[in-house]
Amino acid sequence: MVSRLSITRVCAVFAAAYCSLGVPCLAMAQSTASTQPSAASTEHAVDDAAAAQRRIHEHLSEAERILTIDTAPALFRDLCDDSSSRPALVAAAHKAQEQLQLAATSIKSLGATESRDALEVRHDQLETFAHVFASLGGLTEDSTSRGRVVAACGDLAALFDAEDKALAESAKLWQGAAYRRAGRSDRALQVLRPIVNRPASPVIGFWARLERARALGDMGRFAAGIALCQRLESLVPDWFKQDPEQSAAAKRTVRQVRAALLNQWAKQLEAVGRTSAAHAAASKARELAEELVRVPESKRLLKLEAAIETTQAGEADHSIESVEDEPASPDEIEAGDPADSEQFDDPDDEAPQDDDTGV
Repeated sequence: MVSRLSITRVCAVFAAAYCSLGVPCLAMAQSTASTQPSAASTEHAVDDAAAAQRRIHEHLSEAERILTIDTAPALFRDLCDDSSSRPALVAAAHKAQEQLQLAATSIKSLGATESRDALEVRHDQLETFAHVFASLGGLTEDSTSRGRVVAACGDLAALFDAEDKALAESAKLWQGAAYRRAGRSDRALQVLRPIVNRPASPVIGFWARLERARALGDMGRFAAGIALCQRLESLVPDWFKQDPEQSAAAKRTVRQVRAALLNQWAKQLEAVGRTSAAHAAASKARELAEELVRVPESKRLLKLEAAIETTQAGEADHSIESVEDEPASPDEIEAGDPADSEQFDDPDDEAPQDDDTGV
């Protein structure tokens, strides 16, 4: 009679033989099955990832809306040399940063994929603008405050070579504007190059070029700033040909800056004893100012509807305008010799200056 122990041993031998031939034993099959994720758990993981991406897109879209639309009124006033809305700019920038922090937390939960990389790029771009706007809104005469602005706006240089030309122009505008307000008009001039081809974003490009004219004035180069204003005024009809009201507002905006530069130049001329030229410059400035006050203040200047622009498919216009500088008008010649009028850059040579990074 075969003992139970013998039967057990025989079974063990057969089990070992089956396993050696590649036939899994029941215990192994059960073990393998227990380590495989179920269809339900896999589907749940996919749903979680999709939900996380939806949340990320929502946070990024809200941050983008705040930085593009909500900051525009305060930034417009700052471009008009009115810093009274800077507290509102800080508040808006901080709201955007809150949304970006929520997005960053959710991005970390995603696996390493191309979609995650794209979300991180978008997040970082928006975070750079938010940092600049927050520091600009908190700007005071204190040197520490100015240092924070200079440090923050340096990161915008990474966007200068973006394929989206309107985004690149937005980065240049706000880096140049921030440098000017932090007392670094020399750096602003390195960023805001004298390019006169039609910008990808007419409003952003217009304000960037106007900031250059002001930066020239900051450096005492009033004749060059005035000449640039005249050139911009001649280009405005083409840049804003789709919107006559914007075109008229842009012309008035240029003339307001030109009047301010003429007044500053008049003081400079008076200081060096050129009384006749100083009076001529001041007279022209008054003439321009009198024209402006006839227009209601709410409609006088070109509004900034969006602080950050992006180029939609088919919108980019790469046509090139003539880049030859033009002499100042007879009015400016009477006020003084505009020998400082600068040559405009070749639009095809927009390589950033060594100091563009803000280092």
